[in-house]
Amino acid sequence: MTQGLVVLLGVVIYFAILIGIGTLSYRMSYRTPEDFFVARRGIGSFALLIGIFATNMTAFFMLGIPGAAYHNGIGIYGWVAAPVTILTPLFFYLIGYPCWILGKHYGYMTPPEIFGARWNSRPVTLTMFALLTFYTIPYLVLGVIGGGLAFDSMTDGLVPYWVGGLLVLIIVFAYVLLGGLRGTAWANVFQGLLFLVFLVIAFFWISGELGGLTYLTQRLVAEKPQLLVRDQIASFEPKLWFSYILVPPLAVIMFPHVFIRLLAAKDHRSIRATCTLFPVAIILGWIPVVLIGTWGALAVPGLEGKASDAIMPMMISRYLPQLLVVMGVAAIFATIMSSLDAQILALSTLFARDFLGAWRHRKPMDGTRQILWGRVFILMIGIIIYGLALQQPASILRIADYAFTGYVQLIPVALGALYWPRCTKEGALAAMAGGTLLLFVMPGGPFPLLPASLLFGFMPVVPCLVVTISVLVIVSLLTRPQPSPWPWDLRAILRGESLTVSSDQAT
Repeated sequence: MTQGLVVLLGVVIYFAILIGIGTLSYRMSYRTPEDFFVARRGIGSFALLIGIFATNMTAFFMLGIPGAAYHNGIGIYGWVAAPVTILTPLFFYLIGYPCWILGKHYGYMTPPEIFGARWNSRPVTLTMFALLTFYTIPYLVLGVIGGGLAFDSMTDGLVPYWVGGLLVLIIVFAYVLLGGLRGTAWANVFQGLLFLVFLVIAFFWISGELGGLTYLTQRLVAEKPQLLVRDQIASFEPKLWFSYILVPPLAVIMFPHVFIRLLAAKDHRSIRATCTLFPVAIILGWIPVVLIGTWGALAVPGLEGKASDAIMPMMISRYLPQLLVVMGVAAIFATIMSSLDAQILALSTLFARDFLGAWRHRKPMDGTRQILWGRVFILMIGIIIYGLALQQPASILRIADYAFTGYVQLIPVALGALYWPRCTKEGALAAMAGGTLLLFVMPGGPFPLLPASLLFGFMPVVPCLVVTISVLVIVSLLTRPQPSPWPWDLRAILRGESLTVSSDQAT
């Protein structure tokens, strides 16, 4: 069987399972906004953990990380995965947990809805909606690009780029439109387990084909010692490393699809289990991709630049039997689609709840129309991102490079809203505007007006975060605070106190 047919077989089986999941979840749906957008807040511990893990394992995880490890070695694990295992669960607890409580009592389904309600401010809601949408769309485009490129390269051109990207979108549309968050969550569980199991199998199989773990380590010491030490890799300069510690770990909680998934948790035990076990899932996933990428420097030497991003598919096709190659193809598409589906549904939720909700606050939209507009928006955004994916504009790619830093700028606003009574809506608006504008004019940004010397050797996230926090504090202190509408002190979470309220308080 040719490689193209093997790939198509794996993809057809994988797509069929996803359509089945979407159909089954549709039959179980309740046709209400809370069911379509947050699965009636019934996502249990296992589905929440695996789903959030899966939505974070993007094409960057399966292609970019092995490619980076190919050039930089095992230190890539400490550069990204190590801080994620510590800081990301911490912010799940500090931000996600109290917001889940608020959502359960007040019916909030999105971050802009929560933080707009904190100050009863439509400008806060709409500004956060605009920023989250602006930073998420480029990642949707990259997901479609990744799907198209994967089809084109892995089938040797049998399925061209434009057809591959379209197929990925059509399948995602099918199960997201049918199943809403329930279908997406179940699909993410399947996708997460698929590539997690595959990675563990591939790790041991490929290492065995190359001579075993001990032999490979000895070869690295003898032939590529720079891949085993930190001080010979420029990327691991302390200021850059410190900067990168702030980017992925802090950005994850503000991904709209991750935030909304936490709001859909069944109970507090589900969130706490996710906080506890998320690091374990990261370790199980990252160790194989980093080491396989590092071994690729021995097995397939000489790859330059972005060519190394193909090292994982190369290692899969070279060293795994056809049955596992079929599984590997499905796993690669799972990493692409597990974030694409969740992000599309998240933007649909933001549009229906925040954009339309903010403009129709005097006459709220009924549930049926909310779901209808959510589905219409899914189709609209799909057409837009497919058109952008066909063009592959450089501006979209630049925004994607800076989107993680953009998400990080929302962290001070979220913490201020939840834990600082003196924080004001003026401070929140100024902080969001100031951090975003500064990011845009930083070196490498869309409008690089400022000199690189202002970075002082750090990545843009550091000066932008300093400015965002400073603006939030200064403007809040200069403006009149608004009392919190929530009848409890959310700072009590830091003291381990119960954050429950009676039903009459929540109405």
